[in-house]
Amino acid sequence: HHLVLLFRAERCDQEMNHLLGFVVVVLACTMVAVRADSSDFDARTKWPSCIPPVMNQGNCGSCYAFSGIEVLSSHMCIATNGNKDVLLSPQHVVSCASGSAWNGATGCDGGWPAQVYNFVKNSGCTSCTSRCTSGCNRYVSGDGRTIPSCRTSGTCPSSSSSITLHKWGFSQAGYFYPDTPITAIQLYIKQFGPISAAFMVTQQFYDFFNSNPAG
Repeated sequence: HHLVLLFRAERCDQEMNHLLGFVVVVLACTMVAVRADSSDFDARTKWPSCIPPVMNQGNCGSCYAFSGIEVLSSHMCIATNGNKDVLLSPQHVVSCASGSAWNGATGCDGGWPAQVYNFVKNSGCTSCTSRCTSGCNRYVSGDGRTIPSCRTSGTCPSSSSSITLHKWGFSQAGYFYPDTPITAIQLYIKQFGPISAAFMVTQQFYDFFNSNPAG
């Protein structure tokens, strides 16, 4: 869920690697025993007003920010029955969640969604609208070079409104690994909402997109 990869066939390996923004972190894992669940499920039906739009990270290795932010935006909406329907800004994470205090988030050079969750829970996040092309803190790091300074008070970076920091933390959270039962992931999504997902990109993946640039 919330995993979108957009590549052009003419990009070189160095450019492609830069966009793979999930930084691998080794974490402890607790296995959970669950029942098999074969029932149909469509989040668009269960939470029709809580599905954030697909956004474009551009040439910035910020997929960790987009994935984490969209998951949190959904969870806020779901947990409040749609009363807190806010699209959090990945630009705020790219600009503000870098450095040793938030190890795992490094601007356009990759990061880890778990650090995004911790950051928003503790420090809060600004918002945006229209696929983050407008609103308080629109996304401007798509060129891979522009990273505005962090702003947490005063006037919004891209509007005349005052900054509001939205804080949110998971009531239920955990890490899933390749050997986690698929049913555990399915049941989590059905009960609480979306998750962030990452996978290892190999040369075969590059070859596929070079041969099929439209996906």
